[in-house]
Amino acid sequence: MDHKSNAHDDEKHVNQSQVSEKEIADEARIATTKEHGLTVRQGLKAYRKAIGWSILLSSAVIMEGYDTILLHGKLPLTGYLVNMYGNKKVMTGATMMMIAFFIASGVLVGVQPRTDQWGWRIPFAIQWVWPIPIIFVCLFCPESPTWLVEHERELEAEKAVSRLQSSSSAHNIPSPRETVALLSQTNMIEKRLTLGAGYLECFRGTNRRRTEIAVGTWVTQQMCGPVLQTYAIYAIAFVGTVLSWPMINMFGRRTIFLGGLAGIFVSLLIVGFISWGPASSTSVSWAIGAFLLIFTFIYDSTVGPLTYVIVPEAPSSRLRHKTIVIARNMYNITCIWTGVITPYMLNTTAWNWG
Repeated sequence: MDHKSNAHDDEKHVNQSQVSEKEIADEARIATTKEHGLTVRQGLKAYRKAIGWSILLSSAVIMEGYDTILLHGKLPLTGYLVNMYGNKKVMTGATMMMIAFFIASGVLVGVQPRTDQWGWRIPFAIQWVWPIPIIFVCLFCPESPTWLVEHERELEAEKAVSRLQSSSSAHNIPSPRETVALLSQTNMIEKRLTLGAGYLECFRGTNRRRTEIAVGTWVTQQMCGPVLQTYAIYAIAFVGTVLSWPMINMFGRRTIFLGGLAGIFVSLLIVGFISWGPASSTSVSWAIGAFLLIFTFIYDSTVGPLTYVIVPEAPSSRLRHKTIVIARNMYNITCIWTGVITPYMLNTTAWNWG
């Protein structure tokens, strides 16, 4: 009798599991259909809260100019920490560590005799402007729904999704439940493929191709001349970035990225040919400046913003953090290389390439 009862319970459990997976699949299908039906305008309206949080969290990259070297040593560890503790806790902790390093570096610089006291105090004071508000943003922002789903916290994931959506557009976008169902379905599939995966898994099978795409995209972004935009007009960059939003839906990622690289190649080639003219000529200087602005516009409407779309899309969800860490490290190495050779190319006392 007990044997029959246990068998019945096992069968009931299997049936409930199958029903649950079927419900998840149905809701995931609905979520996919709704997302594909959204226009850019509808998406901006529906997810304006998510856009706002993204902008606030992205302000952390301002610190990169101060802390690039510091971040290099910590990035590989980030992939493991994010998987264990979530994005909010890791980012908050990292920002607090930056403050600690600022204090330590300020003390070390302060003990050295300096004649230009304000010369070093002002930059250190400016650094304090950014970490403190970023910490408050991290504390109050919603946790990543994807991370919550991966840790079987679906109810919390639904609450996080609801904080990222606009309630006034509820009929046009997937509901929090449908969104979480789509994340759960994706997670279940990739969990079977990458269970217990570490960094080495990023270089095996299909995941190796995903890593190559993420690394190649980010390295290409840095190698196609963004260091030449240092003194460009920011309005041009802003307009170009906004223009990239509808272009993504109209032309697709590959077309925009390759088209942008072709445009960048032509504009920089023209700048190179113009520079053969007399250096004292005003018309030569104006022409070079004009084509550098054209280059800036092309970059910021194609390769620049599109990189931040392709890189997180390319990896599997369970290897996303690790793949991005690898890609970002390669990007940082490329930044060092381009940052070193560019002044030599431009400086009249060095290679003087014009």
